[in-house]
Amino acid sequence: YNQQDDYYVCPAGQKLSFIGHATRVSANGYTARVSCYKARRCEGCPMRSGCHKATGDRLIEVNHRLNKLKDKARERLLSEEGMYHRSKRPIEVEAVFGQMKSNNRFTRFTMKGLDKVAVEFGLMAIAHNLRKWAKKWKDKAFIGKPGGKNSLFAINQAINMLKSIKHRLAA
Repeated sequence: YNQQDDYYVCPAGQKLSFIGHATRVSANGYTARVSCYKARRCEGCPMRSGCHKATGDRLIEVNHRLNKLKDKARERLLSEEGMYHRSKRPIEVEAVFGQMKSNNRFTRFTMKGLDKVAVEFGLMAIAHNLRKWAKKWKDKAFIGKPGGKNSLFAINQAINMLKSIKHRLAA
């Protein structure tokens, strides 16, 4: 991309000139302004089949604002502070969210509204912590005998109570 003269160069070396702006709406309703660039002579180009499949000349749409935001995010992520925060991320929360999504099949919220979603996520977090405690109790015999049913019975009762609260909230 030549920022000074506002054009792109294709793999064959041809100039893609700016032809105007367009507005695109994403699936979630976000409106973005894109710049359109078009090549002039694609017919007969030896690299055409690897470049594009359209019948006319190659046309690309570029969201310059999005590219600037991505560059800024990349710069922040690769900074010393960004590297530090990224190194902490997998340790702290990624495993928990992975377990909630994979093991507990919690892939989307069933409630509508911020307050109800907060309650639903809170219940999932409580259930996750109860499962962790149940495993510790089972392994280390905090309650009852090691591997006994006493500790797990109390935890299962608490989990069932939380599930019934969730269903009552949904109604």
